Amino acid sequence: MIRNTFSIATGLALLISLAGCDDGVDHEKNNKSCADFAEHLAQVLESDHKATPISQRDAMVKTLVEDCSANPPSEAVMACAMKATDGQSIKACDALAAE
Repeated sequence: MIRNTFSIATGLALLISLAGCDDGVDHEKNNKSCADFAEHLAQVLESDHKATPISQRDAMVKTLVEDCSANPPSEAVMACAMKATDGQSIKACDALAAE
């Protein structure tokens, strides 16, 4: 179950981050946004699954920040994901990524 939590979180982050954006990104602001996004996603997934060891959570957050920084989601996708309170509402943000 713990392994599945990491896979779910990584998969959701990758799907959401596929939206991308142009090269005019403020990278310092983007890194903060990505860190906030990764922490929020980890908290949401922990509330859904409850059993994530600290080391696995930290690795997940690090991977999410790296993925988000390399391919930032649009502002609409980021705003949607940051409002999400469970895994299902995060998945609902995928529709924005497809636009």
